[in-house]
Amino acid sequence: MRAAGCSKVCAGDVVNNDCLPARSKRHQKHRNRRRDDGDRRSVKSDTSASGLRLDDPRPSGHTAADALAAGRPIFDRRALAIAAISGLIILFVVHLYFVWINAVDVAFWDEWDFFLPGALSRKLSVSWLFEPHNEHRIVLTKLQVWLLYRFNDWDTAFHQRLNFVYWGGVISALVVCVARRAGIGIAAAAVFAVFLLSNTAWQNHSWPGLSTIHFLVTGVLLGCYWLFDPRQRWSRLIAAIVALEAAILSLISGVAFTVVAAGVYTVFKLSRVVTVQGPARRREWVQWLAVTGALAIAVATFFLGPRDTTTAHDWAPLTSPALWSFWARLAAQGFGFETTPEGQRASGLELTQAGCVAVGAACIAIVLAPLVVAAVRYRWRWPDAMWFSAAGVLGVLGILGSIAVGRALLGIVAPRYAELGVLLIPLAAVGWACALRGLPRATVAALTLVWATAAVGHADNWDFRIYREHAQNNRVGRNCVRVMLTHPLGDRLICPALFPRELGRRLDGARALRPRFIQDLEEENRREGPPRVPIHPTWQ
Repeated sequence: MRAAGCSKVCAGDVVNNDCLPARSKRHQKHRNRRRDDGDRRSVKSDTSASGLRLDDPRPSGHTAADALAAGRPIFDRRALAIAAISGLIILFVVHLYFVWINAVDVAFWDEWDFFLPGALSRKLSVSWLFEPHNEHRIVLTKLQVWLLYRFNDWDTAFHQRLNFVYWGGVISALVVCVARRAGIGIAAAAVFAVFLLSNTAWQNHSWPGLSTIHFLVTGVLLGCYWLFDPRQRWSRLIAAIVALEAAILSLISGVAFTVVAAGVYTVFKLSRVVTVQGPARRREWVQWLAVTGALAIAVATFFLGPRDTTTAHDWAPLTSPALWSFWARLAAQGFGFETTPEGQRASGLELTQAGCVAVGAACIAIVLAPLVVAAVRYRWRWPDAMWFSAAGVLGVLGILGSIAVGRALLGIVAPRYAELGVLLIPLAAVGWACALRGLPRATVAALTLVWATAAVGHADNWDFRIYREHAQNNRVGRNCVRVMLTHPLGDRLICPALFPRELGRRLDGARALRPRFIQDLEEENRREGPPRVPIHPTWQ
């Protein structure tokens, strides 16, 4: 019997669902949904040639601002990501090409210390691995050199090229970390990572021994990423401890970063403890005790044992204006603003030291401002990614501060420090994206400010011919070593292109270990005789 009000509407053969049993109602809904989907596909196929988003109900003529206000993408995100990653890869390949063709197989500067008695040998010495080098413990770099010595007799040109390929992997990891934590997508993360491929830190890609800075950056990045894992999984926390320990065993600056990261992690855990009860609260306390205890042991262990005081520098006191101005100059260098001769200023933008300090202070304000905004908007219940940014920014500033303490009185902002300061750019992007979440126009404006500031500073830092100049210097020094291998006073001669003092025991150790460049030079001497280059003997 038909219920009252039931009727069959012939137009479109749509049946009133009130008159159908439950199963028939479901089937009718599925049929209607398939029909609607077919209608939408037909509309899309009919208008695809126009180049518009055909599934977009807005009429033609609406602006990009309307799309932003509605939360719709203006461009195809996949196409933007492909374009950004492709551009980053092309720039990396170009940079790698200049590094590759200008690599010269010869030890340079501190690398000669590997040939001192009791250092590098065919059998790995654990005591040598952990032995201090200046104020640092460069365990990972020593291990890398030993492995390459066993692999190819330590071809330093191969080592230099390998370091840059490794640096490409570090940049890839940075892009993934920033994209995941900030939620800004791979394309935007790649845009902010492009500055890590400028020539500002050219020394790190020319000196094989400076792989220690690459290892420091790796430990800092991965340690910070895993330490502030939103789910606080034990596996991630253990990985973070290992990564931060690797940073400590790369440079003393890793100690500064670890101390800052542990402090931020303490506040992070306190903010979580007050929001949970029972077993969840106990878990937070146990994790905090385990992580901070492990990091404290790692830091304390670094200072155990003898210290190398032969090349110690005078430390600048915290009350010294030179320290703070040097710190600001290091931050400015990360954004591409330098006053040192090594900074290539082809566009004519040349800063005085006072001007660089002012720019550095502005850069520090740009990277710290998101923390203030987050404190105002969220109090201390920050998004998890905000803690990652805070630990990263404050930790990198701590690294630059530790460098300023040890080098401010020398007054030279070396290009190798730029690899650390440039990390402030992507970390600040994460901070702004998190602090202004839910405010799309303000987020775009803040990210544009960060990127534009870095783009102005790095505008003239893309001349890779600087590697050719360094290669010419190394070739002169290589010919100098050729003469020293056959000269009766070889151990008392100076090759200023490679080392500031007489090589002495270092050259004797190189003769005994016979790395690849010594083998090649000896073969060239047997085949061609020693070259004639001006060398001035110095007597003990």
